[in-house]
Amino acid sequence: MPESFPRHAMLSSSERPLYSETSIHDLEATGVCGISGLVNCGNKEALSRMTHVQAHRGPDDFGLWEQRFPDGSYIGLGSRRLAILDLSPSGHMPMANEDRSLIITYNGEVDNFAELRRELQAKGYRFSSETDTEVVLHLYEHEGPDCVKRLNGMFALAICDVRSGSPVLFMARDHFGVKPFYYWYRGRQLAFASEVKALLEVPGIEAELDRGSLHQYLTFLWVPDPKTMFRNVLKLPAGHYAILKAGELSVTRYWDLHFPRRDYAFPRSRARSGRGDSRGLSALGG
Repeated sequence: MPESFPRHAMLSSSERPLYSETSIHDLEATGVCGISGLVNCGNKEALSRMTHVQAHRGPDDFGLWEQRFPDGSYIGLGSRRLAILDLSPSGHMPMANEDRSLIITYNGEVDNFAELRRELQAKGYRFSSETDTEVVLHLYEHEGPDCVKRLNGMFALAICDVRSGSPVLFMARDHFGVKPFYYWYRGRQLAFASEVKALLEVPGIEAELDRGSLHQYLTFLWVPDPKTMFRNVLKLPAGHYAILKAGELSVTRYWDLHFPRRDYAFPRSRARSGRGDSRGLSALGG
């Protein structure tokens, strides 16, 4: 885990001045898609309703993918797409790699996707679209869960990985939690979506108030991760990824913000001495 503020965790340079003045919800609204998914619960009709109720998030395209596996498990992924980088049908989601062993649904904007794409092409990966979605998919194919540490931007995603023969669901949220990711988990069953109301389309998931979360909201004016105002509905925390394998869910922190020691001696700023640049905050990150 990086010990300082990573450059790739930040937004593009054109957006940085707005970051401290704008809520993460306003940032997320600058470019949105809607994702949804089911594991061992619901059916294609429920998945379709989850996708439809998030239609405002992606007016350009929608898609569903589902599969039942020999072990009896079921996974379905849904997408509402706002086309930005590639306006052609090649950007359709959920998106698969060449042998269909990986399927992704994705909501995000990765600023360094072109650099990553060139790196992956040099390693032999082929691309059929101009989207950052396909870059994220192949980066996961090459590096596994650690791929999220290399993404510069904001994202929420889920990838169904069947390379081992048994399905594994990988889910991740960006460093600062700009993109939303809500989920419900009970035993071997899981549902996720960009918005809570999509989860409420799944039979068995009810809109019940979590009184503890209400107390937190009235105290702090927000509900700390991973709780929400709805009982049994959780947020995947910022800077975390989750893996559902054989019915077991594990949540892992892949990044956190670290500050220098209290007694750290910052070097003299060149800007204050008139020499043009400032390195006084280098200890906070690069």
